[in-house]
Amino acid sequence: MLTVKHVRLSGQEDLYQSVTVWYSPIENQTPDGRPAMITMDLGDPLTGGTVFVMNDAGKTVARYDLGASMVPVG
Repeated sequence: MLTVKHVRLSGQEDLYQSVTVWYSPIENQTPDGRPAMITMDLGDPLTGGTVFVMNDAGKTVARYDLGASMVPVG
């Protein structure tokens, strides 16, 4: 099971659990080429902000900047 943390553009944080998480970097791009949407096996697609995907041990295994993120890079 994966944990998905979505930090919205407003700064609000949401947590989801999902078996799979994926995105299509070619079909769903922002004008500057970043992925615009993360899709999970449960729930609606996530757009905008920053998405962190963590494994069962709590280690971040992926990070996606979906545009205009308030989360600093690095």
